[in-house]
Amino acid sequence: MNRNLVVILVVVAVFLLLRLATRRDSRSAVAEALESGARIIDVRTPGEFTQDHYVGAINIPLAELRERLDELGPKDGAIVLYCATGPRASLAKRMLKRAGYEKTLNAGGLRNMP
Repeated sequence: MNRNLVVILVVVAVFLLLRLATRRDSRSAVAEALESGARIIDVRTPGEFTQDHYVGAINIPLAELRERLDELGPKDGAIVLYCATGPRASLAKRMLKRAGYEKTLNAGGLRNMP
């Protein structure tokens, strides 16, 4: 019985950590940034981008983001990131924060875009 409880607690902890790691910014904050002229970066693969994307978005796959930082513009400009469901955008946001881009927002997935 104790072993089952431990397994359940571990599963719940992992779920909560994953949820926190992929937390997206509020829809209103994303909408405000977009209205203010934020750059929109789609961090999905080129194939995903070709199938469907947000109008005005630039496709910079997560795997290429570090090498393509010069395409993001000034570090003090707002950037809205999205992917298919949110995890890649969350990783991209952390990556950009470490590189000095402070005004980055994780919109989550394409369907979450306002």
